[in-house]
Amino acid sequence: MSTHPSKLRNVIVTGGSRGLGVGLAQRLVGAGYAVITIARKKTDQLTKAIDAAKRAETGALHFVPF
Repeated sequence: MSTHPSKLRNVIVTGGSRGLGVGLAQRLVGAGYAVITIARKKTDQLTKAIDAAKRAETGALHFVPF
């Protein structure tokens, strides 16, 4: 069994559209986790983080509005 984080965990980050939330999401993606951010709206900061995660291919970053 592999112990790579992306094979073990999905992470939900609330308030993940800017600031500390998007920073935490980026760190988790960099560590290989699949991250879902939940916030009221998609910001430019979050859009850039999602694009960077797609290019890096180390994890995944998705957005769900509430």
